[in-house]
Amino acid sequence: MSKLFHIVDLNFFFQPNLKEQVTHAMTNDAILSLFDNMTEDENFALAVPKIRSAGIRTCLLTNQMFHDDKRKDVFVPESIIAKFDENVISCRDGCRKPDAEIFLLAAKKLNLDPKECVFIDDFPENCEGARKVGMTAIQVHGSDTKTAIKELERLLNLNLIS
Repeated sequence: MSKLFHIVDLNFFFQPNLKEQVTHAMTNDAILSLFDNMTEDENFALAVPKIRSAGIRTCLLTNQMFHDDKRKDVFVPESIIAKFDENVISCRDGCRKPDAEIFLLAAKKLNLDPKECVFIDDFPENCEGARKVGMTAIQVHGSDTKTAIKELERLLNLNLIS
């Protein structure tokens, strides 16, 4: 399954009307809610504007796939994408986590050396991929974003959610 998602993320494969097909095929409310009920994490919703206000540039780095036949729409809402200075979205940019290329692209878009970047993710392999290019990585464990942001506060010497 991971290989298929890798192919989909990289835009080598496209299935028109993916959302409708997946919705029709699956009945699990938790899976369907990924499409229609995506919400921001409240801790990151507080932290990101404060980070930007401190003059620190931000980048949303996400593995996504197109779900429309025009290859435009992705599952992450534009309202969330707009909260960041830059974004790297796997299907649009042709690379995906944990490959080095995606982390290097994010650093380039931010005009930073990877060693100047902090990457936050819930998958250990993605954090390891970021570390391999020189980024500092913070892993979110489960839904505990507060602990991850506290670590970010320490690194940046900023009060983000307290």
